[in-house]
Amino acid sequence: MNDTEKIGCCGAYCKTCREFEKTCKGCKLGYLDGARDLSRTRYKMKKCCLTRGHITCGDCEEYDRCEIIQSFLNHPGYKYGKYKQALEYIRAHGHAAFLRAAEHWKNAYGKYRGNPKFCVTAKSGANRVKFIMGGRRVKRLPPCLQHNASG
Repeated sequence: MNDTEKIGCCGAYCKTCREFEKTCKGCKLGYLDGARDLSRTRYKMKKCCLTRGHITCGDCEEYDRCEIIQSFLNHPGYKYGKYKQALEYIRAHGHAAFLRAAEHWKNAYGKYRGNPKFCVTAKSGANRVKFIMGGRRVKRLPPCLQHNASG
């Protein structure tokens, strides 16, 4: 199993769960190697993500407008906000950086070293100078450990 298999399609870090690999197979175990039949899963998010060959829903170009992931992330509850934060972090910094950040977590979500409200530069156009901080767009923010405010 590679480390990215421990990241759920939703952004949860499954490795920290006591049931992972015991009674819970997570989103990916068995589906990626064909041991489990993906067409039989009940979960739309998992089916969509893995069928498209993504590691997480955050890897998809339709992430911002996808009804499946957005309805999941918009559930009330703290953990859903943390899963959204994880997906945004992955979109900005990649899977390897996420795995490094999650290395010492005790739950399916946790804090990001340095600044729990990480910064993300927008990818293109007029939005390039905007940032996302804790899920909300702001024009300016203090530099974090991985970026500087100048973009």
